[in-house]
Amino acid sequence: MARNTFFLVLCVLVGIVLVGAGPVAALPMPDTTVSEVKLVGAGSLTDWISIGGDAGTVVLGPYSLKVPSTDVALAWMCFDAAPTMHLNQTWSAYFTDNAETAATLWFGSAPNALEKIHMISWLANQWDRTNAAQMGAINEAIWEIAADYAGTPTSLSLGIGMGNFYTQSISSSPYSSLETLADSFLSLALDHKDSDYGQSLFLIPLNGTNVDHTIQPFVTAVPTPEPGTLLLLGSGLVGLAAYASRHNHRRHLGSPGA
Repeated sequence: MARNTFFLVLCVLVGIVLVGAGPVAALPMPDTTVSEVKLVGAGSLTDWISIGGDAGTVVLGPYSLKVPSTDVALAWMCFDAAPTMHLNQTWSAYFTDNAETAATLWFGSAPNALEKIHMISWLANQWDRTNAAQMGAINEAIWEIAADYAGTPTSLSLGIGMGNFYTQSISSSPYSSLETLADSFLSLALDHKDSDYGQSLFLIPLNGTNVDHTIQPFVTAVPTPEPGTLLLLGSGLVGLAAYASRHNHRRHLGSPGA
């Protein structure tokens, strides 16, 4: 009996520890204001862009942010290229997993605001964190959606002179393969402006209680436990179920150890 009780407690503790160690549990509660968000890292790729009359070379995502109450720096993408930021910069932000809330806060009453957020959310859920080129291309596609999407496919293009945001001409740019890949993601994102856009987390920068458009907003896909973590947790739960089944069977038989 003592051995079985020890086994039961061990299974429960394993489950608690593993769930508590998962990235989701380390994040703040949604729809709360968090202070001291910190930019601690940036991607390895750069590209030339122009937006709002300003042009120059920029660093593409993913970006590493430290969010209070978590010990890990998660990978995020900024979804508006207009504001500028620097490493180790800190700010306050509104943390939400609600796409409509994020759209209203950042884009306000702008046309097609919710469709923009839906497409941005879908792109955030396509990241392959082992593929820097793919993530850089997705970041460019997200910037284009935020700057230029006006409800039609023709409003989206990374070609020079198209709308408010553009990169170097694809035919002559040293980043041609990156921009071609970004254009392909733009085409795919249009299919997800209304549905099947995935679940994402958003950090909307604040100045006091007001949205601060001088700081970049960020998006990331809702993190999930690693497969190994899930396997270990599943093993613990299976063991717990086996113990419960054995214990109930012994009680049914009237075993002295029941």
